[in-house]
Amino acid sequence: MQSLNEKTWEKFDVFGEAGFLRIASTNSSIDSIRLKEGKEKTVPYITRSDAGNGITRFVSKDNYEDGSNDAGCITVGLDTQTAFYQPHKFVTGQNIQVVTGDLLNEDSAHFYVTILKNQMEAKFNWGGNGATLGRMKRLEAMLPTTASGKPDYDYMADFMRQKRKVMQTKYSVYVEKRIDDLGTAVDIPALNEKEWKPVSITAVFKLVRGREGNMAMLKDGDIPLISAKNANNGLKGFVNTPKKTITGHCITLNNDGDGGAGLAYYQPADMALDTHVTALIPNDTMSEWSMIFIAKCVSELHGFFGHGLSISNKRAEKIKIMLPVNDAGKPDFGYMEQYVKNMLLKKYKQYAAFLDAKKDMAQA
Repeated sequence: MQSLNEKTWEKFDVFGEAGFLRIASTNSSIDSIRLKEGKEKTVPYITRSDAGNGITRFVSKDNYEDGSNDAGCITVGLDTQTAFYQPHKFVTGQNIQVVTGDLLNEDSAHFYVTILKNQMEAKFNWGGNGATLGRMKRLEAMLPTTASGKPDYDYMADFMRQKRKVMQTKYSVYVEKRIDDLGTAVDIPALNEKEWKPVSITAVFKLVRGREGNMAMLKDGDIPLISAKNANNGLKGFVNTPKKTITGHCITLNNDGDGGAGLAYYQPADMALDTHVTALIPNDTMSEWSMIFIAKCVSELHGFFGHGLSISNKRAEKIKIMLPVNDAGKPDFGYMEQYVKNMLLKKYKQYAAFLDAKKDMAQA
């Protein structure tokens, strides 16, 4: 197969009479406060979020009563310029556009998503110049062409199909290695069968405030920059600031931020840390598995803290977290470690089965 730079590229209309895709407003547009709860929450609720394929949460099928969108399309977020392929039937929040097309399938869609994102990021921005329906309908894009100068739809689909095969092979190797590293699942008491006690955060961790007060001035590099984000493990980007790095293998706690106050993440690598984040450095030797467990326990603070009540240094030192304890009344780090290992083994095995099923489908 030819590489991308070996193909001839030409400019084409994306939408409209001469375009190869169609775009329209979502059929649902359900505000989050109007979502119906129901019992089984299996329907993706798509918003303008730039994470998790745009899925904010899963909701009940009862929400289909207010409109829904069929699987096999691309969602575009107004203002945020997000674009994701949606493989399942879904409902949306407000300000979502839906892209369909006769030549849109799982393979070609991922090629189109990349093109749409590149064009939207170049032409649109937040506030006054977002990806509105009218602006999107006038969008043009460079596409690889056939010898006759037409968009090479087969090439785009084949290119992404090959990319997916390569990535799935890498994922399979990674998952199998992780399963081997984690060992065998061990029977342990359920969470509600363990005794839990409040533990002072300073009894377990040393608190170190972040040092990066002007993140916009940082140059690109290879050091993870952790900020007070509410997703993606707090990762904002990669920068070059070797003199201010904080050693990894610790937990970061968001002191405030846009919806992220109180969230905690395990950080495996050395990092640069925003001043709105505090690093929780273990006082004694502690495994990453135990810290993943504790990070989840600390994240129970999320919702209590926010813009009106940030986590100052004094407040942080007074925090107590509920942890499972052993017979001596001390934090049961061994239990926490095995609990996380058991959960990860379960998820990795599910993922391995999923990859095997995808491989079988591709070969059928």
